[in-house]
Amino acid sequence: MLDINDTKMRYEDNPNNKNCATCTCEPLDRGYGTTIGSSLKRVLMSSIEGAAVIAVKAAGVKKMTDSLDGVQEDFQEVVLNLRELSIKPVEAPVKAYIKVKADSERIVTAADIICEQELEIVNPEHQIATLAAGKSLDIELQIAGGCGYVAAEKNTLAEKGMIPMDAVYSPVKRVEYKVQNTRVGNTTDYDRLILEIETDGTISPADALNCAAGLMIDAINPLWQLAEAEIEEPNPELNNIIYNDSDEPEEAAPAPRADILDHPIEDLELNARPANCMRRAQILTIGDLVERTDEEVRNLRNLGSKSYGEIIAKLAERGLSLKQSEQI
Repeated sequence: MLDINDTKMRYEDNPNNKNCATCTCEPLDRGYGTTIGSSLKRVLMSSIEGAAVIAVKAAGVKKMTDSLDGVQEDFQEVVLNLRELSIKPVEAPVKAYIKVKADSERIVTAADIICEQELEIVNPEHQIATLAAGKSLDIELQIAGGCGYVAAEKNTLAEKGMIPMDAVYSPVKRVEYKVQNTRVGNTTDYDRLILEIETDGTISPADALNCAAGLMIDAINPLWQLAEAEIEEPNPELNNIIYNDSDEPEEAAPAPRADILDHPIEDLELNARPANCMRRAQILTIGDLVERTDEEVRNLRNLGSKSYGEIIAKLAERGLSLKQSEQI
């Protein structure tokens, strides 16, 4: 097999489309181009976080087949236009509004959307509806974050009284890959993988690719750790941190300083895998972490025993620890 250091990457932005780029990876062992290309395409299209309008409410409208007074488009077309909004990810569901009164016929765009909370729409010129003169348009939107595609009938986040929509969260619009032969010395049957990625502008193709690769590594890591678990030796020091084997009662630990608890989780300087697990679990500060029990942290998706031990050790360096499950 090829040495991993022999594989090179080349990244090129599309001069005609700032949201499109091509990444070339070569040489790869025969067959690996298709394996990696297919896997990356699936992850890119289904697992990159984004935001979308998930529910809508408009005056006089109770179902998708109703019409909006004074609006040239039917309600279904307005909803389809709302699906095309490019919205940067939000941490929690937010409410936004379209409140427009037209003195003359005018086009309602994404720039007319107002929101009291932080909300960034990267295509403000996107057309939503055409409003007749003397008419008004009053629409309430519910926006949330997520991954991939969720059909309206499976939308559990829509508030009561609002019409659920098909939600297209994925910020990746298109992924294409092809595999070509490439030469290494006198051997010509190695793979060259060419990936073309187009996003909606809320994330760059490079960041999307980086995120997808990280998710793939996280998914494969447990398989790699199977072999590691067989040879892993017990760490007495780690056991002493987690358990107290003596019969003597434990002295109450001094309360950690509030300023330490407010520090971001990045201050623990964790490796990539446990750091990604923390972010996915919305553990954003050291205080968020120490409020979790040892069982909750140990059961975080894709964490693994080695990463769990690293977290315990990093906390111990600062005189901190997780809550014990039996104390809850």
